[in-house]
Amino acid sequence: MDEFIRHLQRLSEIKQRVLVGNISGAICTYVSMGKLGPQVEARALTILRLNTPNIGWQAARDRFSEYASVIALISGTLGKIGNEFYNLMRTEINEVEEPFSDGKIGSTTMPHKRNLAALEGLASLTAPLLKSVALIHESMKVEHERDAMSWRAEWIALPRN
Repeated sequence: MDEFIRHLQRLSEIKQRVLVGNISGAICTYVSMGKLGPQVEARALTILRLNTPNIGWQAARDRFSEYASVIALISGTLGKIGNEFYNLMRTEINEVEEPFSDGKIGSTTMPHKRNLAALEGLASLTAPLLKSVALIHESMKVEHERDAMSWRAEWIALPRN
C-alpha cells in the first residue's frame, strides 16, 4: 500500500508538468492565429483541461519520459504483486487461488489443475513495459528541433504503457 500511496503522489506531482497541450503551429509561432494566438491557445487548453507550456514542446520530450517512468513504477509494483501471487498459487505451495467460475477450463492436459491466467498476465507485462520506457527515454534525443524519428519511437512505446 505504501508504494501505491507514493505512486498516487507521483501522478499528482507530474500532472501540471505533463498534461500540456500545444496549438501554436508547426514551429510554435502562432502564425495562423496572429497576435491572439497565445490567448487562443491558453483558452482552448483550459477548456481541454490541459496546461499551457512556457514554449512549444515539440523538441522537449521530457514530459513523455517522465510520464512513462511513473507508469513503469506502477507497473513494477503490480508486476511484483502478480509474481508473488503467481508463486503462491503454484501447485506445490497452493496458498492462494485465482477465482474460478463456471465456464472456465483448467489445464487442457490436466483438467483438475487451475491455470494462472490473470496473475500470470499481470506479472508478465511488467518487463515489456520497462523496455518500452527505455525506448521513450531514447526519444528525448531530437535532431534539429522537429524530428519524426523520435516521435515514431514514442508511437511504438507509448500505447504499450
